[in-house]
Formats: sequence, C-alpha cells, structure tokens
Amino acid sequence: ETEWPLLLAINLVAIRITAASLAVGLHAWRSGMRLRTVGGDTHRAATLRAMGSAGLMSGGVFLVAIVFALVALLMAPQCSG
Repeated sequence: ETEWPLLLAINLVAIRITAASLAVGLHAWRSGMRLRTVGGDTHRAATLRAMGSAGLMSGGVFLVAIVFALVALLMAPQCSG
C-alpha cells in the first residue's frame, strides 16, 4: 500500500499551520504599525513590526517550500511496489 495519502495529509496540515503563522505575523506587524500611528511606545512598535516582518518572511518561505513539495508529490509517478 502506498503512503501517498499520508504525505498529502501532512502537506495539507503543514500548509494550514503555516497559514496560521502568517496570520500571527501579519497581526503583529499591523499592531506595530497601529501603535506607531497613535504615538505609543516607539520601542514596542518597532519590536512588533520587526518580529511581524520576520514572521511574515519566514512563513512565506516555508509556505513556498511546502507548496513545492506538494506539487512534487502530485506530479511524481506513484510506485506500485
């Protein structure tokens, strides 16, 4: 029996987790922008923006890698042995 359905499920779960992490990064970045706009603590605003940006960039890279792995899984011929 093939492990293809398990690999597909793992890829889909990884995409969902990465999407959630991107949402957290976006929320942190927006919170930093909002805090900066209203004249709040500039150090905290800068930290939120920096951490949010790092989360968005790393999450985006992981999402691209996971999607490439999913495409490779879907395009590769399945072995019958």
